[in-house]
Amino acid sequence: MMEDHLKVSVDTILEQYSSAPLPVPVPAINLSTLGDAQGTFVQWPTCWVKFTSEVMSNKSSKGKKKLDIHKKPTIQRSLVSEKVLLSLTRDCKWLHSMIASRSSDDPIAITLDASMFHYESDDSHALLTIEDISQFLSGAMINISIIQIFVIAMQDYLQGLDTFAQLGWMCPESISSTACESNPEDVKVYIHRAITESQNADIDILVAPYYENVFRNTCAHGSEKVNKIIWKQMKCAKQTGGLECGYYMMRFMYDLSRSINEGQDLEQVYTSTLRDEAFSMAEIHEIRDRWAMYVCDNLL
Repeated sequence: MMEDHLKVSVDTILEQYSSAPLPVPVPAINLSTLGDAQGTFVQWPTCWVKFTSEVMSNKSSKGKKKLDIHKKPTIQRSLVSEKVLLSLTRDCKWLHSMIASRSSDDPIAITLDASMFHYESDDSHALLTIEDISQFLSGAMINISIIQIFVIAMQDYLQGLDTFAQLGWMCPESISSTACESNPEDVKVYIHRAITESQNADIDILVAPYYENVFRNTCAHGSEKVNKIIWKQMKCAKQTGGLECGYYMMRFMYDLSRSINEGQDLEQVYTSTLRDEAFSMAEIHEIRDRWAMYVCDNLL
């Protein structure tokens, strides 16, 4: 977001102003006038925004920056191809706009709470890079930081509901295929700690976003003291290509969270009532929009 600007939705335009130029045009997706931007979000100078639905306190204008109306509009760069930009939903376009207008390309640091992710001691951190967001917007295979952020978003989503479902989460990086293959003993210790802490907190459902084959192999060679795991085959949507796994994982987490919060029997839901065909593009877009707006509202 540019300094001294707000995110506004262009909903209704008086006919005589439809050709007025935008203060921050986005030429990559042909947004240059108010008429072009109708039905989407744009960046708007704060001093041009008048609030009518709330009482605003009168603040001294001393020291405030004045907008130079003769200054040339800022032209945003594009993080993805023109074809991709034109295909994005409104929320994803807004994410692109906010990232493209940042003054720095430094990664965005995200705090991963130790108690939530069952780390041994201190909080951990993930970095969200420009490349990560570009891959996300392009529909390419996504980095694990995208999944970590979505887990946090799901926890916030559940906490905002009237009936908060007690759900536990494992860190996807701590049980990733790389971790399972390079440090299987550390993964076993982590899983044991996550399960123990969840049981002590009366959390019955512990979500583990993982790569199935490697994770199962790691669990199968665990300590003999641990009770044998009973695996149950569930029905779920199946991806059609090799790049969608991250988006499917996020959709699974979202559907799982909703089912648990609604008090549904998960075994019944995932063995008989769920389809096993691919997710529709609308279902994938819904998840991408949720992720995009969480980042815009909480991390930028």
